[in-house]
Amino acid sequence: MMNVEDLRSYCLSLDADVVEKFPFTAFKYAKDVLVFYISGHMFCYFDINDLSNVTVKCDPESIPELEEHYDWISKPYNGNAKYWIGMDAYRADNEIFKQLIRKSYEIVKKGNKTKKRKMNVFEMKFAKVFPMLIAKAERKGRTREEVYELTEWLTGYSNDELDHLLNSYTTYGEFFDRAPQMNPARMNVKGRICGIRVEEIEDPKMRDMRVLDKLVDELAKGKPVEKILNL
Repeated sequence: MMNVEDLRSYCLSLDADVVEKFPFTAFKYAKDVLVFYISGHMFCYFDINDLSNVTVKCDPESIPELEEHYDWISKPYNGNAKYWIGMDAYRADNEIFKQLIRKSYEIVKKGNKTKKRKMNVFEMKFAKVFPMLIAKAERKGRTREEVYELTEWLTGYSNDELDHLLNSYTTYGEFFDRAPQMNPARMNVKGRICGIRVEEIEDPKMRDMRVLDKLVDELAKGKPVEKILNL
């Protein structure tokens, strides 16, 4: 059974950038809740006077099975039960207990990196990103004109407008924000790109970006433009 110091030591050992804080000192019933953060996002928290509910983040798909198999896993302490679980440190299997804390840390750290990548992509210049899509198609024997055709179908930009953007300081995010007419049929584009299912992406702009990636990916795989756009 882990005590408070054991638990603190383990959380801090996960990464040199892990930070611990008591962020709720202004609240009478939460003043002793200790929270561990990675990159500014919490991944574990508990009341130092009561380790019967150590709360960590968890894969939503795993939560029902964990709750069914381990009676020391329950609902989180003041957290969204869809993404968080509570663990009784007094009754938990130490190895599984630590594994779930580490998993929480990994989920939060990975999620934070994903958000940073999203921001960086949209801040990059269109003139840097779009040629990479053209190059991907051309390596497979397809043409620049075909990439332009797919892009016009998605965004409404004409060939001349795309040429102008390639010689401007427009960012990739601005390219999507200022699109003349995003095609409503883009919502019918489905399938995996970069390991992610397009239709499951919640952020609208990120989804639009991945739709363009998917269209060019299908082109590079040899599909005719007409077939790609026959949604």
